[in-house]
Amino acid sequence: MKYILILFLLTCNTLLAQFELQREYPFTNETITTSDIFPQAKTATLFTIMPKKMYYRIKSKDLIKKLQKHHINATSKASIITFKRAFSFDMKPLHVRLKKYYQKHYPDIKIDSLHVRPKSYMQKLPESYTIHIPPKNFHRNEGTFYIKTAKKKKFFFTYSLKAKLRVVITKKTIARKESITPFNTKLKVVNFKTFKSPPLSKITSATQWCANIRLKEGRILTKRDIKPTPLIKRNENVIAVVQTGSLHVELSAVAQKDGALYDIITVQKRNGEKLKARVIGAHRVEIE
Repeated sequence: MKYILILFLLTCNTLLAQFELQREYPFTNETITTSDIFPQAKTATLFTIMPKKMYYRIKSKDLIKKLQKHHINATSKASIITFKRAFSFDMKPLHVRLKKYYQKHYPDIKIDSLHVRPKSYMQKLPESYTIHIPPKNFHRNEGTFYIKTAKKKKFFFTYSLKAKLRVVITKKTIARKESITPFNTKLKVVNFKTFKSPPLSKITSATQWCANIRLKEGRILTKRDIKPTPLIKRNENVIAVVQTGSLHVELSAVAQKDGALYDIITVQKRNGEKLKARVIGAHRVEIE
């Protein structure tokens, strides 16, 4: 029995010697104890964090020394250990609003997790408030927003989400002005990340869009990468319609630039006169 006890103690000491500190620890109580770091340890006070402080950082070597005083051996790969305040009040209303915000822009998005955190100390959410999310936050998977109370007091929050999104990617290199079709693109589910422009989730028509720039194979297509397919091309002969009351006149002209449906372009008549016209169909414009 004596040898078994000795073996047990040696095993415990070995486990403690292998204990590695995490880079971050959450806290709700400002008094940090050994059991906050190492749950199996006997509870003893290590240090106290000032009230309402959101973060507390301590050198890992200093924390290791404090733990050693209580017979806990630890190591750390990080030079600094951060204690981050955790909040116990219900932030579900904020989660719901953020999820709806992303689902509005990406109907097919699958949100795996969402973390919301106040930027300053709070005991609870106000009873009445409005949520304000910056217009372009949906481009990225993390950001900042604020809530405003009836008394116009603002509380700021940070958030991050992990999600998956269906996007359109190129199957081959696509030349500038080449049509975007199901034959040169495909759908793929990717981890949501920060995008400079919203990614496309589908191709609605085989002839509706063309490449705005040269697109390499495997590129995730965004709204910046495409533009409506021109119905009229530069230097193309067009029929220009002039409608004045009951008077309807059609004349020949030459387009001075490409134009998609309803674009305003310049056309040149046979006599050299240049006019502004709106694209109304293939090879047809209406003089403004």
